[in-house]
Order: sequence, then C-alpha cells, then structure tokens
Amino acid sequence: DQVGGLAVFRSGIARIQDHWKRPLSLYTLPDRFRLSALPDQALAAALAAAARHKVIDDDASAALRGAGQPDGIVFPQIGDERWVEYAVKDIAQMQSDTGCTCVYLDVFPYFSHLPCQDGSTTLSASLHMAKAMREALPDDVVFWSEYALTDVASQFADGCHHYYFLDLNETFARPYNRTDRAPDVFMDMPMTLQRFTLPRYRLVDLPAYIEAGNCPSQIDAAFVNAEMFTENTYRIHPSRMRAKINRGDAVKRRYPDCFRTDTPAPRVPTAAEGLVANHFPGDGRDAWTIYSGRPRTYSGVVLSVPHRTGATYR
Repeated sequence: DQVGGLAVFRSGIARIQDHWKRPLSLYTLPDRFRLSALPDQALAAALAAAARHKVIDDDASAALRGAGQPDGIVFPQIGDERWVEYAVKDIAQMQSDTGCTCVYLDVFPYFSHLPCQDGSTTLSASLHMAKAMREALPDDVVFWSEYALTDVASQFADGCHHYYFLDLNETFARPYNRTDRAPDVFMDMPMTLQRFTLPRYRLVDLPAYIEAGNCPSQIDAAFVNAEMFTENTYRIHPSRMRAKINRGDAVKRRYPDCFRTDTPAPRVPTAAEGLVANHFPGDGRDAWTIYSGRPRTYSGVVLSVPHRTGATYR
C-alpha cells in the first residue's frame, strides 16, 4: 500500500531486473514478527505464548520502522514448526507475488540469541529451515542469508554475506589469542573455511567500520581469500581504502576464471615465515594472492612454484 499496490511494486522490480539487468533481492527477517501483522491471530497468540522470550515494543529495526503499530515484536522459539511453516510459505508467496529473482533471510542461520524449542538446536533448525525454503522457491531463484550455513545445510542455499574478518564478530565470540600492537608478532590473515571447502557456496563480504589499524583489514581479507566485496557500507571509504579496493577489483576482473575456481588451495607454502599465500587455478593459468603479516617490510623470495616449460610469470 505504501508504494501504490502490488502491481506498481512488481512493475518497479521488473524494471530493475529486466531493463537495468540487475537481480533484485527483497529483505526478510524470519526470526520475529509483529503481533498484529499476522493474519492468523490464533497462530500469533500461540507463538507468543510459547516464545519464552520478552516481547519487544517500539522495535527500531529498519525493517519495521514506521509500521505504526502499538504492539510489540515476538521472537518465536527456534525450531517451532508452526512458525517455520508459516514463514516459509509467506516468503515464497512474496517471491511469487513480486517476481524478485533473489530471496534474502536476515539473522539466519540461527545462533544462540533465542531459546530453542525442546528437542531442537540451532544447527538442526537452520538445516530444516534452509531445506524447506529451498523446496518452496523456484530453482532459478537465488536463496541467500546473512551468515554462512554449515557444509550440510549449504547445499540448499546459494550463498551469504558475512563479517568474519572484522571486530564486529566479537559480538558472538570474543578473541583471546590476538595482540594488536606487539611490534614483532606476525598478524594472522583472517580466513573463513567455507570459502575453500565449499567453493560453490558464494560468500559476499559486507564491509562495516572500515579500519585503518595495523590488523589485516577486511579489504585485505576479501582480496587474499578471493571473495566478493559488496560496496554497501556503514562508513565512507577513506581514499587509501578506496584505492586498494579498486586495485583488487581490477585484478579479479582480469582473472575471473581463477577466482571462480572450484579447487582453491588455502595457505600454500611460502618462502618466508609470516607470508600467507592462497592458490587459485584457472583455465591454463594460476593466480596466487599473497599477504604479509610480518611486522616489518620484507624483501626477498616470497613464493616458489614448479616451473612449466613455455609458461610466463608475472
């Protein structure tokens, strides 16, 4: 109603996708609902009664801002089959009604921010939800989420965006084995296992709080691990960061077959301690990305690779 009705909204989505050739993803937040928003008020009451979690009033999230309803937000128990069935059906209907070619689930897969229903876990509930969502959507509709799914559950999704490379992840698990300022300690290069063990599961890095410290930054990690880097950020990129992003994107565009490989090799041997290298084989050529975690500038042999007759090296 806010944009003139479903037909107007659907035509706008079609223009973006057909005229501008840009796949469009609508945002969903499937871990909560507003009490008055569910058409099935009996279901809303039953879910609220079983929630075992406080109802939030005046929720300030961007997805619900301006809704104007006086009642609060309910977080159903993780694994409640009544909510899974409703949410999956509702999101699939949204996709069908609007024609969007991508569906995005925020705050998913689940983690321990909510109580689980008895007999359920965050892992089992996420697997069940992902499988149900995939089965409810057309095969050519992209299904992605905010966090990375496990190896088993990832078969039902196309990818995610995530934040493994920056201090925001301390919200979930504080690191106790890292030092930021010691001058003679090698810095670890951030790494996500899914990038190398599940290469067809696409990871999109979402920048937040672009840092200029001495830790390996998210821009370094996105390039060295050959991940996609989305340009939406909570901060304006400083010029030094912008130049680094542009250089990284230029290399990725020059060697797309390498960076889309299904057989990436992480942490290959390097010629000096404190240097990290990843190997990305392409079509008749190979690319290596290298990061120096050494405390001082290094000059010397970085990488040794087997010689191939007739090959050129740059």
